[in-house]
Amino acid sequence: MHCTGLREYGIEFKDQESYRWFVTLVVDPDEPSRDIVAGGTIERIPYSEACSLGMPCTWTSCDRDAIYRYSESGLWYDAIACLLDLITYEGDKQSLERMLHHLLKQSGVNLPT
Repeated sequence: MHCTGLREYGIEFKDQESYRWFVTLVVDPDEPSRDIVAGGTIERIPYSEACSLGMPCTWTSCDRDAIYRYSESGLWYDAIACLLDLITYEGDKQSLERMLHHLLKQSGVNLPT
């Protein structure tokens, strides 16, 4: 699993607008029917709205509590990004990875075991 900072590519989302995204894994360039495609929808809410909902209002406040607040509000991308940061930089990887598995399951993403 990998998070991409879209701003690094000059991409910014407008508030209150939905966007569809797709990622394609090319398995065999000569057999496009074997490609694996995943996609989803994302909507950006205004920063002020996120703060008023009790979301962390600075990115530096990424902690377990922030993950719960993001996921309870349906902000799956933010919750997963925060959790992946914690897995990278915090010591308790095993419980954080269990948390990630549970969060992905809640959001409807089923990974192979």
